[in-house]
Parts: sequence; structure tokens; C-alpha cells
Amino acid sequence: MFVCSISTKYKRNFLRRVVWDLLRISTVELLLRALSLFVFNIIITIMRYHLFIWTVFSPKYFYEIFHTLFVAFNIIAISIFVISLKSKKDFKVKTQ
Repeated sequence: MFVCSISTKYKRNFLRRVVWDLLRISTVELLLRALSLFVFNIIITIMRYHLFIWTVFSPKYFYEIFHTLFVAFNIIAISIFVISLKSKKDFKVKTQ
């Protein structure tokens, strides 16, 4: 009985640590993506009258936008997962 309770507690702590690490990594990646978008925005604004800016930087700019949206969606999905796990845990504590 004692061994089972330790392993269950270890599994919960491990899952919590993995989820928080995923959330932290995704947040850092989103900040880097936002910085990249900011730099591309400045480049496109400065060189907006140059002929090749729209053929070279425009596809890369759209790629960066959609990649940033994808990372933001991942953060939202992980956050919903964390909230659902926490609410299930709180519900179990309240009913006991």
C-alpha cells in the first residue's frame, strides 16, 4: 500500500513538472517568435518602397505570422489542459 501511494504521488508530480515545463518552453518560444515578427516588421517598414521586399520578405513574414499563431494556439491548449487537470484535482478534494 505504501509503495503504491509513493508511485502515484511521484507520477502526479512528474506529470505536473512536465506540463509546466511544456508551458514554460512554449512561452519562451512565443516570445522569440514575437521578437522575430517585430524585426521583420521594422525591416518591411523601412524598405517598403523597395521592389524586392515583397517578393523576398513577404513570404517569410507570412510564415512567421502563422508560426507565431501556431505557437500561441499550443500555449492556449496546454493552459486549458493544466486548468482542467487542476479543476479535476480540486473537485476530487472537495468531494472527499
